[in-house]
Amino acid sequence: MTNLLIVDDEPLVRIALRSLEHWAQEGMEIIGEASNGLEALDFLSSHPETDIVIVDVDMPLMNGLEFAERVQELDIRVHMLFLSSFDSFFYARRAFKAGAQDYILKTEMDQGRLLSLIKRMQDSIDGGYTGPSKDEQRRLELISLLSGNLQQPTMLASTPFPLVLVVLRPVDETQVNKRYAEEPESIMRLTIDLLRQCCTTSSVYGVFALSINRYLVLLDTDVDHKALMGDFLRSSTMYLDLMFEYRVSAALSCWEEVQKEYQTIENNFAPVSRMVLRARRFIQEHYADASVDLPTIAKAVQVSKNHLSSEFSKETGQSLSNYLSCVRVERAIQLLEQTNLLTYEVAEAVGFKNTETFARMFKKITGKTPRNYH
Repeated sequence: MTNLLIVDDEPLVRIALRSLEHWAQEGMEIIGEASNGLEALDFLSSHPETDIVIVDVDMPLMNGLEFAERVQELDIRVHMLFLSSFDSFFYARRAFKAGAQDYILKTEMDQGRLLSLIKRMQDSIDGGYTGPSKDEQRRLELISLLSGNLQQPTMLASTPFPLVLVVLRPVDETQVNKRYAEEPESIMRLTIDLLRQCCTTSSVYGVFALSINRYLVLLDTDVDHKALMGDFLRSSTMYLDLMFEYRVSAALSCWEEVQKEYQTIENNFAPVSRMVLRARRFIQEHYADASVDLPTIAKAVQVSKNHLSSEFSKETGQSLSNYLSCVRVERAIQLLEQTNLLTYEVAEAVGFKNTETFARMFKKITGKTPRNYH
């Protein structure tokens, strides 16, 4: 019997976890509950038979991360599954460092999904690992298809055509390699889950991590990929502290076309210079300053404005001024959706000098007026 401990400050969540699965039938038993990390530590000290802790990230007195770090310090041998809400998504990045074996967003916590994660932990405890999961098999098969080593898929055979291929990469791949060298699985899982969250209302046939620096999305041809990717780019900056760029294919009708298009996109991904990276970072950090423009950015990056303008366009496929406007509009969308600020207040908050310019640029980039987002 595998012994479980539930740690969450919300009584209704604890009740839901108890009733979500037929635990006894799966060889598991919930032997205790706690409402914060301190209570959980007390419980573990008197119940060394605990195998798995299902723990919420955001709790009073001692949150899930603090609890996990304390468990590591005390060398308590338990497996940990973190519960995370979308608003505290960035905590999940630290959860793996704190000893989490896995995590699940509360919005995904339905019957079957939670059990599959717990059973994976149970298998590792019992030594009963039987091979890669179906998701991993699909990922490996896609890699074989894209590399040309496989012509006809089995796990991916039901994928409908035509479809659109989206390929994403972090803008600063070197930064990602350094930051996640010891925990590549964490950034891959976090990026995939964030992409899935942004795709919940769209017809998506698959979201895949090929590596820590390459992600693929297979979309229905009718999906508004600009809106979807806009959501992801805003979210990745906020929750992952990473900037991404992407390329989108035309409609593809078979796996052979997917493979060829992927190689074309890879070949067209230009290397990103430190100068352009610094310019993008400066824009991300100072977009709200209405005085920020090409000369200001060039001075901050310590190059001539003509050289910066030329290289930025060459590497990113868009002008620096357009990129600045896009960043400002993306931030404006967040404010319009999440606050009660008036249009002129939003325009001022994101660096536009007047409401007219803001409204015109907003319509040009999104196809909608600011009023549509209130």
